[in-house]
Amino acid sequence: MMNVLRMECFRMRKSFSTWIILAVYVCLYALAGGVMGLLTGDSGISLAFRTELFGAADEGVTDFAELFNSCMMGNTLVLITSVFLGMHTTAHTVTGFQKNLAGVKRKSYFVFSDLCICLLFNCILLLLGMAVLRAVILVTHATVTLSSMFHLLRYCGVYLLLSTAYGMLPVLTAALTRSRIAAIAVPVVYCTMGGNLLYMILNYFAGSVLGLEGCSVESYAPYGNICSLLFNASAEECTRAAVSAVIFILVCICISVHAGRKRDAA
Repeated sequence: MMNVLRMECFRMRKSFSTWIILAVYVCLYALAGGVMGLLTGDSGISLAFRTELFGAADEGVTDFAELFNSCMMGNTLVLITSVFLGMHTTAHTVTGFQKNLAGVKRKSYFVFSDLCICLLFNCILLLLGMAVLRAVILVTHATVTLSSMFHLLRYCGVYLLLSTAYGMLPVLTAALTRSRIAAIAVPVVYCTMGGNLLYMILNYFAGSVLGLEGCSVESYAPYGNICSLLFNASAEECTRAAVSAVIFILVCICISVHAGRKRDAA
């Protein structure tokens, strides 16, 4: 298992596509953070921008936790993770390298190594996001505060779980289809246009057919929590989000391992 994990980490580090994806993420995050900073900052540049755009400049937002939360509620991180995991997890399946790799007794090791790579990659993206946002704040904000370090750290931990859970979706898709296109397209389409529609359909079905009025499926789905979880959310909301992420991860692992064993037995 450790040999497979070391091999996967080496492959991630040496892959040219990894660095391209990270560069794209930094550019997208800097763009999103810059626009948000201009709209919420309290520096002369931000005030002048809002005055020119809206005719008036209201009070700026200076809490770093709130600013970071606003940036992370978008789908930039999960979009980048989906593309990376879709490419990474299929690199050795579509070529037959995984099937013929010597020294690996259990092909399920690859599923667990993908989970570790997903967790590591999301940690990198999370830290990069903080660094980029801090650089943007130097331009758009004259003062920066931090309302609660505890809330920020708790939010980052829950968000890391949620993004890792979503990152297992391309791993699951790759295990079921063995297609790189599907492994990238399914999670990307889901997080860009399919998520809200799916939640609306499921909520309607739960309310009209099952009689569960007021049901909110997105509250129990990893991507739904990614888009709605606040940094100062209650302990109950954070626990529910974390539990839903762990359950989704376990389901993806079980199905992926079963699909791999069934394919090897065929």
